[in-house]
Amino acid sequence: MDITPTTHILRMIRSERVNIGLLLGEAIDNSFDAGATSVWIEKGEDKIIFKDNGVGITRDKIHALVQVGKHIELPTTKLGTFGIGIKTQAAATGDRLSVDSTSREGRLILTVDWKDIERSGSWQISDPKIVPIAVGAPTGTKITITELRKHKANDEKLREEIAMRFHPALVSGMNISFNGSAIQAIPVPEMSDIVDCRVTLSNGRSLHIH
Repeated sequence: MDITPTTHILRMIRSERVNIGLLLGEAIDNSFDAGATSVWIEKGEDKIIFKDNGVGITRDKIHALVQVGKHIELPTTKLGTFGIGIKTQAAATGDRLSVDSTSREGRLILTVDWKDIERSGSWQISDPKIVPIAVGAPTGTKITITELRKHKANDEKLREEIAMRFHPALVSGMNISFNGSAIQAIPVPEMSDIVDCRVTLSNGRSLHIH
């Protein structure tokens, strides 16, 4: 019994309120999962571009890149679990998703038009192109979401949200740039009282609280 969902699920996804902050968070998570040390975000009126210097997308991960529910297991922190995040947020935010990613296996170029999928009633897209690259070429991924739906996201609020959400990454030396300006880590308030303790948990585990 085949219970593959119909493309009507896209109508549900795309009926949700656009949440640019959540989209940015999912994209940055994916970049850091892929071993990136720098993420560049460009947001315009009708387009959002994410670029990173991670390991890129290899052939075995192409389907998981765009297939809702299929998870990409990435080489480092592996924050993703269900294979939903970036794809559903991209579909909810704009009509087209384009990927240009260079890995050790070559350069991958792929485009998904969510409106076309919904109209056709079929989860079919054009085959990706894979172009050979020179040995030692820099790796990284560029994701572009175009034909954005209407939203009320404020750029300054988005910068603050990124700074708060990715504070640990920023203080550890990761770089995030938004519309050409580096996002700075929020200064940690000076502590007047510091308490350290260790709490014993179940199964012999313990937790250090600072």
